[in-house]
Amino acid sequence: MISGSCLCARVTYQITSDIRQVIHCHCVTCRKAHGSAFSSVASVPVENFVLKGARNLSSYESSHGKHQFFCKRCGTQVYAKRDNKHHIILRLGSLDTPLSSQELAHTWVSDAVDWFDIDGMLPKYEKGVPATNECVGHISFMLAIGMFALVSYSRNPIVTPLSPHA
Repeated sequence: MISGSCLCARVTYQITSDIRQVIHCHCVTCRKAHGSAFSSVASVPVENFVLKGARNLSSYESSHGKHQFFCKRCGTQVYAKRDNKHHIILRLGSLDTPLSSQELAHTWVSDAVDWFDIDGMLPKYEKGVPATNECVGHISFMLAIGMFALVSYSRNPIVTPLSPHA
């Protein structure tokens, strides 16, 4: 079973069917709603979406007939629903369980931000970013504004994102 929740766990849900296709939407509405380069979403039939803690949700009509549902306390976007449709648009960043679905596409790339390269080949790290001479300036900035913490300092210092509970 697929399950998810908001950041403060006052809103939880279960999906009683498979999620087959993942879309990464770059439209302005998704970018603004999530404060990110894009939003990863999937369609789920309403009858397969079991929501708990609905009283903790608030909504916003982001475009005519499309309502964004988010936790009143922590702000996590959980799902969206269009009027007269029989599915919800699940915000996949709220999942708590692994998902074995295939990515289908990036959509609304005409609205994509210029600072994110869809085809980029950036390095990937299991946790944190190892400090090197070429990224020390960037890491120093992130440390200064409180995004990361120095967790180990040796020949290769390691920084890690701060826990939201710190």
